[in-house]
This record gives sequence, C-alpha cells and structure tokens, in this order.
Amino acid sequence: MSGVVVQLIPLALGIIMSPLAIIGVVAVLLSARARPNSLAFLAGWVLGACSAIGVTYLILSRLAVHEHHDPPLWVPILHLTLALVFAVGSGIMFVASQRIKAISAERAEGAEPTPELPAMFRAISEFGPGKSFGLGVGLFVLNPVDLSCAVAAALTLRLSGLTGSVVWVTSIAFVIVSVSSVAVPVLFLLIRGERAQKPLTDLRTWIATHTKLLNVALLVLLAIMQFGKALNTL
Repeated sequence: MSGVVVQLIPLALGIIMSPLAIIGVVAVLLSARARPNSLAFLAGWVLGACSAIGVTYLILSRLAVHEHHDPPLWVPILHLTLALVFAVGSGIMFVASQRIKAISAERAEGAEPTPELPAMFRAISEFGPGKSFGLGVGLFVLNPVDLSCAVAAALTLRLSGLTGSVVWVTSIAFVIVSVSSVAVPVLFLLIRGERAQKPLTDLRTWIATHTKLLNVALLVLLAIMQFGKALNTL
C-alpha cells in the first residue's frame, strides 16, 4: 500500500501544479460572477479528474491487466507513451519559461506591468456557471499532461493488486489531493469574499512568472519514472 502511495504522489503533484488549471481558476475567481463560476469550475475540474481516472481504470479492468504475472507488451508501451508526453511537456514549458525570462529582461529598466492572462483566458470574465463548468472539465481532459497523470495513476492502481474498498479510498484520496490547487483558491474566495481579490491578483502574477520551471522539473521526474516502469515490465 505504501509503495502505491509513493508512486501516486508525483502524479498528484503533476496535476496540482498544472499552470493552465491554476491560471484558469484564478481567471474564474476574478470574473464578474466569481462565486457561482468558481464553484462550477471546481465541479467541472473534479468531474474531469474522476472521469479520466475512472474510465481508464475500467478499460484496464476489461483488459484484466492485474491478472497477468508478466504484463502484455502494450503495458510498457503505455508507460513509454506517458514518458514521452511528460518529456515533451517539460520541453514546451522550458521554452515558455525562457521566453518569459527574456521578456522580463527587456522590461527591466522600466516598471514591469502585471503579466496578462493568456489570450484564451481573457474572455472568462464574461462566463456564466455553465461555461465555467465546461471550462473545468475541458482544461483537465484536453490537457495532455493532466490527462496523462490521471492515466498513469489508474494504471498504477490497477497493477498494484489493490482491490475493493482500498482502491476506492485510494482513488478518492488521490482526486482530493490532485484538485486541491483549484479547491483551495475557491474556498479562499468563499471565506474571504472581496478581501480575496488582491491576494488572487498577486497569485496570478506569481504564477505567470515562476511556476513553469517548477513544472519542468516535475515533468522530467515523471518522465523518468514512467520510463523506468517501462523498462521494468519489458
């Protein structure tokens, strides 16, 4: 059991530190209808995480992966595919972080403005709860890194040999931890109300300038882990 938890922790961190998710929830929290929109976004994000893990786990159950003493060839292939996704994602984020650093250097002599949200998030200020819910689901299931973390988590659970209520409890705990980066800011807004606006704006600024390099390191770690699992199952 403890070994499974150790394997799931980096995958949960990969979802927690998703820049798109954090920027998305902050954009929703700063929208005109912040309270209902943020709750809808959180519900969509949770549904996206549960769906990705649940559907993958059911597919793996149909394939009876856990019944094989030597997993079939497609299992290491899946691990290698996940490793490739994480490696490519780390490269993309590294390039993006270097671009941000270059822009910051150009502005060093003057007053640096607050980094703007990506263009795709600027229309969120006019969203209602329905669109915010769809945004939460879409940002999870359409983000290759978040989706890959969920798939890897489901594969880890299925190959662990855990059964029954233990799988349910572990899966629920994984989802709760994974969605905390979205849930905590939403709860912060609900508790603090108008006083949450400045901290949320500061958070958006910090995210726009600091998180990508942290994600690069984490994705490299995830890629190495998945590559190692692929080699172990060959």
